[in-house]
Amino acid sequence: MSEYEPDRRSDLDATRLLARIRDAALDSSCDAVEFEDRTAELRTLLAVELALAARRRNAVQSLQSRIPDELWCLVWQDLPLADRLSITRVCHTWRTIAHGAPSLWRFLDLVVDAHNSECDCQQCVDDIRKSRIAMQAQRPSKTNIHLAYHALKLGKQALVVLEVTDDTQFSNDDAYRFLGRVLSPHAHRIRAVYLQMVDNEIIDLLFDSIQSFPALRVLHMLCGDDPQSQNEFTSSPLSAPLLEELVISRSVLWDSAIPTGHMFARLHTLRCSICLAEEALRLLRVCPGLQCVRFDVDLTVVGEPGLAFVDLDEARLLAGRIPDVTLGGLKASIEAAYLDIFAISEIKSLSLWYYQNKSPSLRAVQNLASHCTGDSVTCACAAVGDYTAFKIDVGLSTHRLLMQSTKRHTLHRTWQALGAKIATELIVDFDLWPILFTGDNVEPMAQVTMFSVLLWKFDDVTAFLASESLLRLDLFPSLHGIPSREETAALEARAKDLTSLIDPLKVRRDGRPYLGFPMIEGVHGERDTTEAAMPEDSKRVSLIAVPLL
Repeated sequence: MSEYEPDRRSDLDATRLLARIRDAALDSSCDAVEFEDRTAELRTLLAVELALAARRRNAVQSLQSRIPDELWCLVWQDLPLADRLSITRVCHTWRTIAHGAPSLWRFLDLVVDAHNSECDCQQCVDDIRKSRIAMQAQRPSKTNIHLAYHALKLGKQALVVLEVTDDTQFSNDDAYRFLGRVLSPHAHRIRAVYLQMVDNEIIDLLFDSIQSFPALRVLHMLCGDDPQSQNEFTSSPLSAPLLEELVISRSVLWDSAIPTGHMFARLHTLRCSICLAEEALRLLRVCPGLQCVRFDVDLTVVGEPGLAFVDLDEARLLAGRIPDVTLGGLKASIEAAYLDIFAISEIKSLSLWYYQNKSPSLRAVQNLASHCTGDSVTCACAAVGDYTAFKIDVGLSTHRLLMQSTKRHTLHRTWQALGAKIATELIVDFDLWPILFTGDNVEPMAQVTMFSVLLWKFDDVTAFLASESLLRLDLFPSLHGIPSREETAALEARAKDLTSLIDPLKVRRDGRPYLGFPMIEGVHGERDTTEAAMPEDSKRVSLIAVPLL
């Protein structure tokens, strides 16, 4: 019998039941209970037959049977939590797949957009004004934390990645207490926590509800960076023996969470704010396996930031084991306390970010320059937003980055120590070139064998090479070539423009080529690109983009 042919036996059963129901309806001696029983039996038989018929039809015509369950889970796992739970109500097959795949419920993207009674945002003001007629103020709320319990239950024992987003200025305390109670029985499954919120005063409600995180490896807390509003994220030591990555905003304090002697042996990435150099030493002691560190200096705390000589030796020894260190929020008045610890040659990569319009002292710049010695030293200088970036690379072994203000006198001071004295290759932003290489007091740089100019448009190329005041080849007696570098997209120019660009470089000194044929990176075209063919106006070539940082 074909699976599309009707089941004759089922038809006979249904016919008999229907006949008995009709007889019972006409028989006055038949009671109502018997009639209802026969009717229910017929309805059950009909539901079963319809389900079997639909299942047989789906087996041939639906994609469900031809797509593996694992592929369905891959498609669903990136959906928002509410949509993933909705899948369980689409059909029996999808419900079975979703309930049998714990990995589908590993990621919990929770939104806690619930305003409290102190919130005075415009939405709260409008809602309260509208509700005055009802004599009951209703605070706006848009949250999905009520779905967390069901998702955790479906995840069984799978590890959980928790993401909590809250954009309200004053968060609802009860919402975080509820979330803490829901998460507490499953704390042993939480592998990563990502918190992104504005109000940092309620974080402790969540962490104090969960006493231990035995499986936690990643903890990110990104809150408002208002230094005047700082709060602890937990009142007791953080129990997370497997923690590997900890990122804390400047407005979140960590003193109670990381007490002295509380070791985090597996922690390799750390970012947090510090007030004094003593706090940096304290963190280096309890985190012996650090590989990447960023300390943001809190400038609101007034105190003596330096360390004693004994502690300084220990701090340098511990810091020398870290390959990558970044210090943010520095000022010349406090930099010595931190540079005494971290400005050492043992650290492979060191980045110094100075606060807003501040710049390093001459001592700090000379200290960095002392780490960058060798036959191949590249110094890149470019404007990056409100900062000027100096990046020094010594082969593949040593990297230094200095972000400072754009003030002219501090630029010259840093440039003289880092670029003009030690670099063998220069990469300079075209906008900064007139500041650094014009004037009567610019000394020749005999060690420079190549310089690159970071260009923004082709007009910069022609202006640079046409101006004798800009292209001062006398400053580079050992120059081998001039690669042109472009920052954002390919630069296009007509071939005759490139010819006029190249001609100024083909000068001679004492009968010998001074530069020879210049090196212009990535010059290409659709047809012949030789020098003889270049004057064709129809031909176009490009200078391919090379990013600086």
